[in-house]
Amino acid sequence: MQIYISRSGERYGPFSLAEVQADIDAGRIQTADLAWHDGLEGWSEVWQIEGITLPKRRVPPPPPVAHAANYPSIPQTPSSGGEMALLIIVTIFLPIVGIIIGIIRLSNPQKRREGGVLLAVAIGLMVFWLIVFSQL
Repeated sequence: MQIYISRSGERYGPFSLAEVQADIDAGRIQTADLAWHDGLEGWSEVWQIEGITLPKRRVPPPPPVAHAANYPSIPQTPSSGGEMALLIIVTIFLPIVGIIIGIIRLSNPQKRREGGVLLAVAIGLMVFWLIVFSQL
């Protein structure tokens, strides 16, 4: 049997069944690649070809519970300074914008109530974040 393999629109082959199996075992042909041989109506995934066996996945067993305490903990990767800077900018910038909009609305007699609420929320947020960042 002569088998053709297709990956990303490119056609390769012909290969014997043994060659295809060896390439699957070596990882050169992936099980999702398409295959065709004489007698098939159309292309199908290579693992569906009769005679092809999928390689067994090698997964290590879980570590013994008694010995797990002897291993050091895996260190966490520190977050970048850019993430903290972005957090600071956003949490300070948004309340400042709220304060400005609140002051503008306070000057309009029809929207004075909305402006007061917005101003109070923005100042509250800014005080909250200043307390949070002073703890860091």
